[in-house]
Amino acid sequence: MGFATNKLLACLVLVMGIAGMMALHAQETPDVLYLKSGEVIEGKVIGTLPNGAVNFKFSQGTLPYPRNTIQKIELAERPELAKAQDAAAAGDNEQVIQILTPLVDKFLGFQSPWVGQAAGELASALAETGKTFKAVELAKEISRLYPDLPIGTILEANILLTQDKTDEALIKLNSIKESLPVKTTPNVREMQLLGSYHFSLARALEQQQKHAQALENYFIVSAVYPHPKKRANQAQKKADALLAAHSGLMVP
Repeated sequence: MGFATNKLLACLVLVMGIAGMMALHAQETPDVLYLKSGEVIEGKVIGTLPNGAVNFKFSQGTLPYPRNTIQKIELAERPELAKAQDAAAAGDNEQVIQILTPLVDKFLGFQSPWVGQAAGELASALAETGKTFKAVELAKEISRLYPDLPIGTILEANILLTQDKTDEALIKLNSIKESLPVKTTPNVREMQLLGSYHFSLARALEQQQKHAQALENYFIVSAVYPHPKKRANQAQKKADALLAAHSGLMVP
C-alpha cells in the first residue's frame, strides 16, 4: 500500500512538473527575428532605437538590428493587452490608458495585428475619458500604419459621432464595409472588430433617427458579436431604450 501511494505521489509530482514547464513555456512565447541573411533568432524585442534599429535580446545578449537587415518580425502578444481588455470590460478606462500607453509607445508600427488592437483599445479609452485630441491623432496613426486593419477607421468614426458629425462618420464606416471579415464562425478578435463596426453604425443610424435600422445593429452586437461583454450589454440597453421610446418598433 505504501509503495503504491509513493508511486502515485511520484506520478503526480511528475505530471505537475510537466504542466508547470508547459505553462512557463506558454508564458514565455518568444519573438522571432527573421534576417535577410536567412538567420532566424528567437528572443525578445526590447524596443526601437532613435535610428530605427530594433533592439533585440536573445541568448547571446542584446543587439540592435538595422531595419534593412530584417525580413520579418513575429512579435508575441504581450500580456498587458489582455489585462487592459479586462480593465476595459470593467469600465476602468484610466487603467486601460495606464497599461497600454507604454506598450503602444514601444511597439506602434510593428506589423503584428495585436499591436494595432492594443492601439485601438488605447484610442477608445482616450476618447471615453475626454482626451479627444490624443484619440483622434492615435486613430489616424493606426489607419496610416495598419491600412488593412479597419479599427483605426472605426475609431475615427466614433470620434466624429461624439462631435455630432454623423454623415462624415457614416462615410468612414461605409469605406471599410467591404474589408470586414465575412465568416460564419469568426474568432474572438474578428468578433470584436465586427461588434465595434455594428455598434458604431447603430449609433450613427440612431443619430439620423433611423430607429429600426439602429435597433437591428444593436441586436447584432448584443446577440451575434457579444465580445467584449461590456459593449454587448451597452448595445442591449440601447436596443431596450429604443423599444421603450418607440411603440411598435421592429427590426426591418
